[in-house]
Amino acid sequence: MTEVRSKPYYLASLFLICACVLLMQISFTRLLSIMYFYHLAFISISLAMLGMTGGAIGVYLYERKHGQMDLGKWLTGSCYAFSAATMLALMTITSVDVQSLAALVLLITAMVLPYLIAGVAISLALTRSPCRIGLTYAADLIGASLGCLFALVLFNIFSPVNVIIVISLLGIVAGGCFSKSVGNPVFSKLLSIMGLLVCLILTQAETEVFQLITRKTSHYAVAGGAEYTDSNSYSHIALMNSRVSPYFYWGASDDAPKTPYEQRFLEIDGFAGTPMYKYPGSLEGYDFLRYDITNHAYSLRNKGDAAIIGVGGGRDIAAALHFGFTNVRVVELNPIIANLLTKIEPYASYAGVGLNPNVHIVVDDGRSWFSRTQEKFDLIQMSMVDTFAATGAGDFTFSESGLYTVEGWVHFLRALKPDGVFTLSRWYSPVNVNETGRMISVAVAALQKMGVENPRDSIYVSATPFMGTLIIRPTPFTAEDLAKLDAEAAARHYNIVARPGQPAINETIEGVLAAKTPEELMAFTKKQPLDMTPATDDRPFFFNQLKPSQFFYSIADKQISDGVIGGNLRATKAMLFIVMVSLALVVGLLVIPAYSSLKGISRPLALTGSKYFLLIGLAFMFVEIGMIQRMSVFLGHPVYSLAIVLFSLIISTGLGSLISDRFTFSSKQIVIWLVGTSSLIVLFGLFTHIPVELFQTYGLLVRASIAVVTIAGPALLMGFAFPLGLRMVNSIDERPTPWFWGMNGAAGVLGASLAVVSSMSLSITSTILIGAALYLLLLWPALQLRRLAPLK
Repeated sequence: MTEVRSKPYYLASLFLICACVLLMQISFTRLLSIMYFYHLAFISISLAMLGMTGGAIGVYLYERKHGQMDLGKWLTGSCYAFSAATMLALMTITSVDVQSLAALVLLITAMVLPYLIAGVAISLALTRSPCRIGLTYAADLIGASLGCLFALVLFNIFSPVNVIIVISLLGIVAGGCFSKSVGNPVFSKLLSIMGLLVCLILTQAETEVFQLITRKTSHYAVAGGAEYTDSNSYSHIALMNSRVSPYFYWGASDDAPKTPYEQRFLEIDGFAGTPMYKYPGSLEGYDFLRYDITNHAYSLRNKGDAAIIGVGGGRDIAAALHFGFTNVRVVELNPIIANLLTKIEPYASYAGVGLNPNVHIVVDDGRSWFSRTQEKFDLIQMSMVDTFAATGAGDFTFSESGLYTVEGWVHFLRALKPDGVFTLSRWYSPVNVNETGRMISVAVAALQKMGVENPRDSIYVSATPFMGTLIIRPTPFTAEDLAKLDAEAAARHYNIVARPGQPAINETIEGVLAAKTPEELMAFTKKQPLDMTPATDDRPFFFNQLKPSQFFYSIADKQISDGVIGGNLRATKAMLFIVMVSLALVVGLLVIPAYSSLKGISRPLALTGSKYFLLIGLAFMFVEIGMIQRMSVFLGHPVYSLAIVLFSLIISTGLGSLISDRFTFSSKQIVIWLVGTSSLIVLFGLFTHIPVELFQTYGLLVRASIAVVTIAGPALLMGFAFPLGLRMVNSIDERPTPWFWGMNGAAGVLGASLAVVSSMSLSITSTILIGAALYLLLLWPALQLRRLAPLK
């Protein structure tokens, strides 16, 4: 058997492979959101748990049957295999068209493979370490936690494709370190080869692979593909070649000119297109924008200070300048887009508007910026700010949902001058007013929250056959205001959907506007076939209008299946497919291989242990998913939420696992521990909104620190559960350990989907509270195990 000769190289390799696993989780999530809307993005967490658990079970069962593995050979080989599997997963993600169950099986299988191999390496490294267990576990813990933070750094240097390539290369380095730790001289040669590979691959891969991705996913690509591409932790940006085509409108009036005009399309995450018009030489050249319904509010307010949320290709800036605003504040989340309009040539000069001295662009999360600004505006515009991926994925998206909640709109409305207006445009359908209805529902709830006595007097909605524009005043519209809006609507042949002083065009919208209290609004919107309840921070899924109870009905209803609801249907089908495939993989990788370990085991131990490990798997996943979703609104972007929450959980639960070894855990201590764990989770679920509201105005670093602190308490106690369960089980009988690992992994894998459904159907708070209840329910099998276990 190979002996470890260098402990530092051994620990370094463990650090690297653990960092790779967490970095890959976040990278897969990011790349999936580019390639396949956001439907599949959340599954990376499930697949990581599935693969890691399967790898650990495989090691345990192999060594039970064949004896100890050769440490040097298996650790080195598994790291190299991990590297190859990572590249295979990358090629599969970027080439498979997921339109069928077979394609989804192929994708998930390719993605789970590197996790499975990493599970083998990490299990071996932890259980056969020549170092003190505390030092070994520290390398594992630090590597995994820093892997989450590395993601935030690397995504601002490389594209998601190149980050995954870096992970593959780090896997080779980890293998080299393991090889060096057992005295194999091949390590230095590998490092030399690595340097060449990094130079060659990183200079070629991004352009070639992203051109492939752009051609595959783009709705707006023209011959030759994208002229400029870049990527960061927010999104993948592709700027298409310039072309001459009729003016692009979101919602054109009947008399809108169709003159050919030079323009580009700026594409976000493969599915969201926004035009970048070539600067016409003067602001008068943008006159065609007055024929778009998204600019209806400019007939009411067109002087003074304007604010734009989401810059896109500069279209809304052009409108604000053309209509007469002399101070335009633009809040853009993605620095790449901001730089395209202000710094990167020839594109900044091509668009022109970002170089105008009256335009001031700030790179920040829109909601966070408006929550802390002291500036006041005559008009705030947020037109079609989302990715089409978000619209399609609905309940599963980690996108700009914080901009579409009641609490978010209150921030926007409070940043208006006394007679200022907030205008928002979204898709509209005369047949199915679900998205327009929900938009109005959020507006009514936001005005009610601000104490407005009769919200319908502050709401005006106009529409073309495909686009609706909402205009809100914190105070009632005056007769002069309404006359200006009506005149513009008549001139452009816009339909007036809702207006103070007259019934709404639709009974459903009229019911929303008629609600006098939040309770009336909630009661009415809950009764609708589709979800029209106002989106809140606790349930920020604005783009999901499909209720679970309507899923099968909607498949057969063509009207409901169109548009956003069609996207919701695709997302729900994807989730059901994922659950089916995950269930099959759980049975194949976890349940069947581990079942043999139950042979000869007493029935009470098998049943009680299974209940214990199933419950902690479910409970942990409900709390984890709930925390990620809660912090996504607070931190302003899903990638930050995913990275920060995973970092916090890993650090805190890891410390909890280490501390748990110091306790004997009498029955009384178990009761105190689980009641305390459940109580802290309940406090997190019910009262996190307090620090969120208090610190929403602070910068990202402060908000991230608050997130870490609020997660640390419950996560520390959650970390006791798994090691305590293993201690109790192993003190009775070590043979069924693989089975219990499998039960925990299976529950975690399936729990991710259940948690998402819970948040979608109920609320994020409900999901967290269900996790708390499951930890409390753990008292039953925990106390049963304690009575069976001879722990001292």
